[in-house]
Amino acid sequence: MQIIGNTDKGYLISATEDELAIATGHTNTYSEGWRKFKRAIPASDTARLPIGTVLNVQGVFRYNASIAAHADKARECSSTLRALADLIDRTTPDAVIPPEPAGEETEA
Repeated sequence: MQIIGNTDKGYLISATEDELAIATGHTNTYSEGWRKFKRAIPASDTARLPIGTVLNVQGVFRYNASIAAHADKARECSSTLRALADLIDRTTPDAVIPPEPAGEETEA
């Protein structure tokens, strides 16, 4: 992706379709989400997006920023869950006493 010009509101860019797909959160142009996006655009042929097509990249960047902002908390939770799993594994008895068959009473 390359900036090739300026406008009053921003920039003009040169980008491949793969770059546009990735910038909008799709894996590549072969992903089903990108294909659905293209089919939903009126007058879109299979080769080119029409001039004036709006691509919302803000959602992708906000999502990624949110993930990055919460990464430390996720690691902390992961460590806590791992410690709890280890604790459960250590307290589980090696020999399990099977329950008594239904209908039989134990002597007290």
